[in-house]
Amino acid sequence: MSDPIGTFWEQARAAVPALAGVTRYKVRGFGRQEQLSRMVLNVIRNGEKTGTFAVDWEFDAQPEQRPVPGDHYIVVDHADVPEMVIRITATEIVPYSEIGQRHVDHEGKVMRDLEAWRKLHWPYWTAVLGALGREPAEDMPILFQEFVRVYPA
Repeated sequence: MSDPIGTFWEQARAAVPALAGVTRYKVRGFGRQEQLSRMVLNVIRNGEKTGTFAVDWEFDAQPEQRPVPGDHYIVVDHADVPEMVIRITATEIVPYSEIGQRHVDHEGKVMRDLEAWRKLHWPYWTAVLGALGREPAEDMPILFQEFVRVYPA
């Protein structure tokens, strides 16, 4: 049985000297629908998107999954095909109401408008939190993450 994610990780480690000593990685996607996934992966690939957001409550049940600086992620597409490796460079927990322009400036060009960002993320987090038995709130803790694309370079 083949392991496409493990194979991809080994290719990345062989291609990027800085990854040679890295033995742990996490896996994540951006968008489960094909169109959204492709769009987000493209803005990461072209260097427009260098940050992302999560409600910190999503990690309450598995705190070890909370992104921290230095974490490496294999980013997969909507079909779980590995596309790239990113490294978290900084994190910050910010109340939703305090997310500002400096945060959304790390998004792709379309989402750099703060109001557009809020209109997209509030309904998304309403659904995510509903599955956890919670509701969104203006003071909910947002985990802002900055990252760099490591592979392909």
